[in-house]
Amino acid sequence: MGLTKQYLRYESSGKFNIISSANCNVQYVKVDDKTSSRYIAAGTSEDVTIWDSRLAKKKLTIRGEKFEVVHICACAVTHQLAVGYRDGTVIVYDSKTGDSISTFAGHRSTISCISFDKAGHRLATGSKDTDIVLWDVVGEQGLCRLSGHKGPITRIEFMSTQNILISSSVDTFVKFWDLTSGHCFKTLVGHVTEVWSFCLMKNDSYLVTATNDSELRVWSLKESQKTDDNVDYEPVACEKIGSIVRQGLGRVVSMCADSLGQILCCHGNEKQVEVFYFHTTDEVAERYQKKLKKLKKKLGNASNDQIEALSPNSLQFCVSRLAAVKTGAKVKSADVWLDDTRIKIVAALNNNSLEFYGLTTKSKDYEFEKVITGAGHTSDVRSLAFGEDGVSIVSGSGTGIKVWNNISLSCIRTVDTTFVLTICFAPGDRYILAGTKAGALLIVDTPSGEVVESVEAHEKELWKVALLPNKLGCVTCSSDCTVKIWNFELVKNEHQMMVLSLLHVKTLQLQEPILDVRVTADSNLIAAALLDSTVQIFFMDSLKFFLNLHGHKLPVTCLDTSYDSSLIATGSADCCVKIWGLDYGDCHKSILAHKMAVSGLAFVPKTHYFFTCGKDGAVHQWDADNFERIQTLRGHFGEAWGLCVSLDGQFVISCGQDRVMRVYEKTFEPLVLEDEREAERQQEEEETLATGDASVLKGRAAMVLASKRTVNAERGAELLLECLDTVQQYKEELKQSKNTPLPPIMMAFNATTSGEYVMAILKKIRCSDMEEILSLLPFASVNRLIEYLIPLLRSSKGDVEILNRVLVFLLKAHHKPIVSSRNLFLAMKQLQSLSLDRVTEAKDLVGCNLHGLLYVQREREQLENGLTLFADALQKRKKRKVPFKML
Repeated sequence: MGLTKQYLRYESSGKFNIISSANCNVQYVKVDDKTSSRYIAAGTSEDVTIWDSRLAKKKLTIRGEKFEVVHICACAVTHQLAVGYRDGTVIVYDSKTGDSISTFAGHRSTISCISFDKAGHRLATGSKDTDIVLWDVVGEQGLCRLSGHKGPITRIEFMSTQNILISSSVDTFVKFWDLTSGHCFKTLVGHVTEVWSFCLMKNDSYLVTATNDSELRVWSLKESQKTDDNVDYEPVACEKIGSIVRQGLGRVVSMCADSLGQILCCHGNEKQVEVFYFHTTDEVAERYQKKLKKLKKKLGNASNDQIEALSPNSLQFCVSRLAAVKTGAKVKSADVWLDDTRIKIVAALNNNSLEFYGLTTKSKDYEFEKVITGAGHTSDVRSLAFGEDGVSIVSGSGTGIKVWNNISLSCIRTVDTTFVLTICFAPGDRYILAGTKAGALLIVDTPSGEVVESVEAHEKELWKVALLPNKLGCVTCSSDCTVKIWNFELVKNEHQMMVLSLLHVKTLQLQEPILDVRVTADSNLIAAALLDSTVQIFFMDSLKFFLNLHGHKLPVTCLDTSYDSSLIATGSADCCVKIWGLDYGDCHKSILAHKMAVSGLAFVPKTHYFFTCGKDGAVHQWDADNFERIQTLRGHFGEAWGLCVSLDGQFVISCGQDRVMRVYEKTFEPLVLEDEREAERQQEEEETLATGDASVLKGRAAMVLASKRTVNAERGAELLLECLDTVQQYKEELKQSKNTPLPPIMMAFNATTSGEYVMAILKKIRCSDMEEILSLLPFASVNRLIEYLIPLLRSSKGDVEILNRVLVFLLKAHHKPIVSSRNLFLAMKQLQSLSLDRVTEAKDLVGCNLHGLLYVQREREQLENGLTLFADALQKRKKRKVPFKML
């Protein structure tokens, strides 16, 4: 077998330009020990960025992996930050350190909403799969799955006064769930259109719902008293008491409320956030008395129907409209914070920025505080280019041009212009050439950031500006069916300083709009991609026709030529990339490169390798000699608009619809095609579940698990089955010979007995996957596992919590066969007494430790003359209002 060709691998080395994703909400988070409105969490593609609003800088970046962040929820009493991803996974992080605490996989589609309960012990997640899953954050396991909605879930929220969860959906319903029994006891059917959001106000006294219209419906919530005559008992009585009319038209995108439930913010697709204030009980009584006094003075002391109809519970006394905050662009998400009478609002806009506003509950005006734009473009980046040194990067978007440093990924210069379609550095990197949508060719001075000259190059869109190989000029193409060649020249400006200018030399008139143009490295040929799906090649000196490359079914959107002028690669909207020879114009190979249209193509200098990107978001590297795909890089969430390669081939940068500019750097790690394809096949096999993704136990149709079956669950089941088989085999060998050595796998886990080995495997299993793993075990393996639980519960090395969890689940899942088997039934009776004894010991240990600490506290306080020991912990406990009896 001959030697295989090796390549060098490209790895992702960073990303920049994004401030806040349009597909994710923003929220105030607790980073320091003191809760404040200083830090804001925002989704940035697959990461979560925590911004410091005072310094307008990044405080912390929580790195993600494969999927885009779509929802964020922060716990009010702890540092927990729950992040929902597009694949249906929810990961809880520590907002102080960025470490992952637990992972929950229970949904089969995108997460749409997340909510913590008041104590931060439970987490509810809603998804587009119409299900709601309740999770135990402390135990890291699923509690129950709530099914009843017929459309995607739009919002969920715990009631702080009762053990009730409220949910809304696009099926027009709002449901009340009793979490004790796990069933829906009430459904609000008073909405005609989709319910997009709701908020609980004033300690669960009011429920405000938002639909497609400009009306916010307000419902009164009261706790019902249970009587013997009341057969259909409902814990909460809900009654509509009125509506609040918004200023904006169209549907409500989102609503938010502060932690006390006094400030309500809502917004639609317009450039404003409307703010409403729910008054306290004293303020409501005061407002009612003032209104009553005015009405009596106006109508006299005589009894009047208007006075009798006046009620202190009316919305006119409970709710006040505050100032509508005007934003700089359309609002995608908002969050509110109330500090005494000071209201702070953060709004994530669709122009890739965060804006902060402040107002008071007594004022009708607001003030603009700060905006975080960082260095990000306010619109999609459409073109990129590297400088000659490989350190400078220039990018063009719909609102301007930015120059970046490739090392620090920071913005050096910003130039406001019109819509830029193509961009490149002039030789020496002193000037930038930018083609606009209006057909103008801009010359920008990089150090000063000023537009030196605007040349009316074309009458329509200027799609491409490319440097000539001799670097003495450039060539442009446009939708006006012309290709123009320009020479560089130096002229004096109004300050008598020499600046760069352009001199028009030649014009090539064609019959179709031109989308891209290139000049070969030897300056002999010029290639133009036409809208009629062909590529026409002309001689550079005489502009005479040379070749016509036809074969694409849709227009060619991008092309590039190799360094030796022997090859030309073309990418088209038909998802194909074709490699042609420039000597005869023959097609060497046609490759189905992307699932959607190819949007960018660039050769690596001094090689026949080239990169492509497409509207499927992927970035691929190809070899034009053997027509093989070398590797696939992590792409974009959404369409990729373009890419460029540095002159030394060390860096590749791409831009896309997700507003992220991703940098890939060439490493010294070798890449073998056969190994790469094998790794891709293994990854595809791992992503495909061999046992299916259904979490319903066989023979127990009513028992639906809260979790979702994952690849990790299947691997854990294989590991546990291997453990049980090893232990069984070792047990049989011991019967034949007592001197049988321990199996190597048991020695690897530092286990001296079979029970210790089983316990080590159970501890290695992730808590959130435990039930799924146990559900995959055959009943024969369940019998053996139950036998090993008895000695583990007797010994001191067994983890009481894990063993009891395994025991309870196995009894639920296999109740009938366990009860019908005499041996298993006797084993269960024995396990019952052992389990109760071990749990009692654990509770006694906790109680002993608690009272021991209380004794130490009292003794130390007496010695220190009034010093309060554990003052911080006691203060936190008072705020949470959690009694010691809960420990």
